[in-house]
Amino acid sequence: MKLLLIHDEMLNAGLPIFEAHANLPRVFVFDPAFIAQQGWRRRRLQFIADALSSIPAVRVFKGTLVDVVAAFKLADSAPQRETHVVTQSTPNTDIQAWLATLKTVRIEFVEASAFATHTGSLSRFSKYWSSVEAQWFPKGSPNSSGHSKDSPPAKKVRSMQTPAKPSRWPRAGGVKP
Repeated sequence: MKLLLIHDEMLNAGLPIFEAHANLPRVFVFDPAFIAQQGWRRRRLQFIADALSSIPAVRVFKGTLVDVVAAFKLADSAPQRETHVVTQSTPNTDIQAWLATLKTVRIEFVEASAFATHTGSLSRFSKYWSSVEAQWFPKGSPNSSGHSKDSPPAKKVRSMQTPAKPSRWPRAGGVKP
């Protein structure tokens, strides 16, 4: 039995691992112990659920990772086969420890593609981003910071001043606003 295990660093439907292993069942596990250890709040869980909804054919489970994988093995038509989990590699030691709970399961780690290639200092994000932005948003794309020569530059919007709050003190003559 072989399955593709999705963890919280694999929430992009466009990752190459999904195309490379399109025939495998895709599984994400909301493990209560792991969630508590990570300190995830409701908004983080909602974000993960929303991101999972964009990944085709993913099956989402609540329970321990070991129990979910064991249930898949029981449901397998040939349970004597070796259990094999494919997932994306990660430097996150918490995820690595979580995956290590699968002691009797063969885990295959697929290397993730680099977000961007960058040489130089990472002292300031703005310097980093200006050097890698073109790798993600080529000139002329709607998301690039520059504008296309075919489209006019964005109009500057004049900021509006917020009106002053009314005073809580009575006006002259003792009348409240």
